[in-house]
Amino acid sequence: MGSYGHAGLGIAYRVLNNVFVPEQSITLRRPWGDYHPVWNVILTVALPMICAVYVGMAEAAAEKALTVATAKGDDGVNALAVGEMQTELTTAQIALESMVANANELDVEPGIEHANRALIRKTIVADAVKREAEKALEATGGAGYFRRLGLERILRDAQAAQFHPMPAKKQHRFTGRLAMAWIRRYSRRAREAVSLRRCGGSVVSGTEPTREVLTDLPAAEKR
Repeated sequence: MGSYGHAGLGIAYRVLNNVFVPEQSITLRRPWGDYHPVWNVILTVALPMICAVYVGMAEAAAEKALTVATAKGDDGVNALAVGEMQTELTTAQIALESMVANANELDVEPGIEHANRALIRKTIVADAVKREAEKALEATGGAGYFRRLGLERILRDAQAAQFHPMPAKKQHRFTGRLAMAWIRRYSRRAREAVSLRRCGGSVVSGTEPTREVLTDLPAAEKR
């Protein structure tokens, strides 16, 4: 089965039959349906590399569109489309730079907060790249719809960014539940602190509300 975009890259479903995997080759086991801490590493480290591909597409689209639009001249609308295109491209570039900074050249101990930051920025990149490609097509007019320019392929391929973990709606839910878990945790800890201080006790500090967040995640999100 082929794919709508990324033509020529060999993207398709593959079924492996009668494949033997030695026990010693299995480096990680995790329960199906649970959010495993390994995702903190994968999302923090891998998403910037994945998103860099799409930002590169957007940069190529901008270059092609700007060449065509400049040759056509400004009719009062072309410059507006180009400006919108450049703004969306800059949004994607800034989000990608922030993702790279979040990974800190791999000198980081990724936690769920790193994964969350990467996921938020991935959504920003995916949305901005899609909008930028559409504006690039608008700036070129009908010329951008023909294959010889290569813009129609970028427009199609840009759609795939949204399907890398997590799609926007799941990311919004993940981020929202994480934020609410922090509030619940610290609201509870604030009440505990007041109670303990009244009794002359002390509060042990805590940071990451991992258990609360992961308990709330539905199976589709945990994967």
